[in-house]
Amino acid sequence: FRKIERSAIEMLAGVNSAVISTGGGAILDVSNVDNLRLNGKIVFTDREFEKLKAHKNRPLSSDKTKLEKLYRERYPLYNERCDIRFCPCETPEESANKLLEILK
Repeated sequence: FRKIERSAIEMLAGVNSAVISTGGGAILDVSNVDNLRLNGKIVFTDREFEKLKAHKNRPLSSDKTKLEKLYRERYPLYNERCDIRFCPCETPEESANKLLEILK
């Protein structure tokens, strides 16, 4: 999976005027971070752990314990490797407008 992810990011890195939404593990590979920065900014949508939900169909975060482990492992990397740390608003519309203002 990570090999396919890396290849997709390499392919999309040169696209202009696009939003590339990656999975949470994309930042684990520094080459992904470098490729994403070639043509844009990396935005970390920072959410409190309590607001995250485990999903049974996601093996790495299928329950709260696994999800918390991922959160603790990756949170420092998200902060370190992002260009913009964004805390979402109450509604998706408010969040989108806020982020657009930040990106201008």
